[in-house]
Amino acid sequence: MKAHRAELVDGLIESHGGRIVKTTGDGLLLDFPSVIAAMECVIAIQAGMARRNVGLGTDEAMQIRVGVHLGDVIVDGDDIFGDGVNIAARLQEIGEPGGIFILDAVHGQIKGRIDGAFEDTGEQELKNIITPVRVWRYAAMEAQTPAAVVKTANRPAVAVLPFANMSNDPEQEYFADGITEDVITALSYQRLFPVIARNTTFVFKGQSVDVGEVGRKLNAGYVVEGSVRKAGQRVRITAQLIEVATGHHVWAQRYDRELDDIFDLQDEITDALVRAIAPELISYERQRVRASNPKDMTAWDLYLRGLSAIHLGTDESMVEAENLARQAIARDAGFGPGHSLLSFAIAMQTYRHAGKRNQSHFEEMLREAKLAVELDDRDTMAWTFLGLALGINGDYDEGIAASRRAVELNPYALLPHVSLGNCYFFSGQISDSVLSYQEALRIGGSDADILHAHGMMLWVQYMARDYDAACISGRKAELLAPDYLQIQIALAATFGQMGQTDRARSCADKIITTDPNFSCAKFRRNVRWRDTAMIEHAVDGLLKAGLPE
Repeated sequence: MKAHRAELVDGLIESHGGRIVKTTGDGLLLDFPSVIAAMECVIAIQAGMARRNVGLGTDEAMQIRVGVHLGDVIVDGDDIFGDGVNIAARLQEIGEPGGIFILDAVHGQIKGRIDGAFEDTGEQELKNIITPVRVWRYAAMEAQTPAAVVKTANRPAVAVLPFANMSNDPEQEYFADGITEDVITALSYQRLFPVIARNTTFVFKGQSVDVGEVGRKLNAGYVVEGSVRKAGQRVRITAQLIEVATGHHVWAQRYDRELDDIFDLQDEITDALVRAIAPELISYERQRVRASNPKDMTAWDLYLRGLSAIHLGTDESMVEAENLARQAIARDAGFGPGHSLLSFAIAMQTYRHAGKRNQSHFEEMLREAKLAVELDDRDTMAWTFLGLALGINGDYDEGIAASRRAVELNPYALLPHVSLGNCYFFSGQISDSVLSYQEALRIGGSDADILHAHGMMLWVQYMARDYDAACISGRKAELLAPDYLQIQIALAATFGQMGQTDRARSCADKIITTDPNFSCAKFRRNVRWRDTAMIEHAVDGLLKAGLPE
């Protein structure tokens, strides 16, 4: 117990603002300034103890029971006593080893503010306490105990280590911790990658660690580490993303900022870090999957391949994405992203070739998107693709609501904003769609994702009769995907309206090469825009570009 206290417990108590009131044999009576600080501390202690017990037999492993109570105490010098102390002591007596039991008053204060689940054990009678009390059992999230970090569908987990304070100023410790906590929270919005909770990774705070070894202990595929250095009124923040298996530095960046408002700076840096890290993770995983043996692919690998295929934007790649999504579902029917990808692939084919699609395809598109949401109602991409499917199907208001939910779940991702913009555009709310596309472009992301924002901004500017701006957006999109059919259609209409015959004809030729059966009548059938005047304005440009009626 002395070793555990010296190497783990006492440091966590101090770092959370607590104090050891007294020791009672093998027990400790602790006092904290807030119930949040108390809970965060004991959760970190239990996670740290779990890690220290890995590989030990039952005779060697030490497990701690914890009771947490919020109430009045009688202060006598450095000591405290009274019913508040007695109830806390009795709580830990009824708890299981490694567990945390809390009173109803504690649960009311921390609900929604502490990660994890709480089990209501009902009214409990405690020794020497007259009135029964309502007791809750705290259950850590899967990611909070290193041994329980699960690679769902072989998705690698991400661990964010506490950013190091490289300054002599101790106040920067809070800033460094704040950056770390915010990055953990923001990355967890992504949902594609499990993110190991703060209570586990903060156990390594202040320690000189081997990143690879820490990653392996936490069962993490990737580790994010960084540092904060202050000089005068300038702050330098560095961060890097490391693949645990190879030790390869996937990404690294340095940010130099003026320290005007510390909270604004913290938000700005968090935003910049997450916008950089999340796309790099996806991109690196795609590269890994491309080099893997198809026979060994998991549902996650198939999903990544399908996502890459769908961004190519050709008829063949859309069909490939659909097939890969179906294979992913066959491997793991409970893998939500597989269902959302299938909905997305069907939606894109439906959007391009409505004449070849019947009502059953629309029904499957919506059914798969809804199933993805049912499997994980906090999955941003599931809500994103549901919003897109609803919008394409002409269910504009429901599509807007689903896309808004996607944005709420992850404001840092580009595609939810694009989906919301699309639903606004389909419903004829042009000014609202502009704001969504602008936010998507501000966030940025992979080339494949930015393509959708530029492509739809092209249509918005076309509808506003700002053809010069539409040309610029179209050129940006075309550089990312020269043969993407929807971009060529919008550009053909734009050049047609501008009277640039040669450029319009070049786009028209690409359209016919990609889709020999293309016609303006087919375009009318394909798009389900609420405002028919928008459809007719698009058709007018296509006719001027020389495309068949």
